[in-house]
Amino acid sequence: MFTTTAQRLNSTPQNIEKDFWVCWTLDALFNGLPNDSPRLLFKGGTSLSKGFGLISRLSEDTTLLISR
Repeated sequence: MFTTTAQRLNSTPQNIEKDFWVCWTLDALFNGLPNDSPRLLFKGGTSLSKGFGLISRLSEDTTLLISR
């Protein structure tokens, strides 16, 4: 799956796998929290790419803030 997607997107299987796990983890973090838990904020380059489609680069890190 990662190899096929990488070929289609002109990327590497490693980048596609990393992107998959970033998305999976973010989904688990944001959708698995009770309503009264601390608020998580997703920011930085990855948020611009994933949340808004404003940039097309793959970030090396993911930035989360916890607001209590």
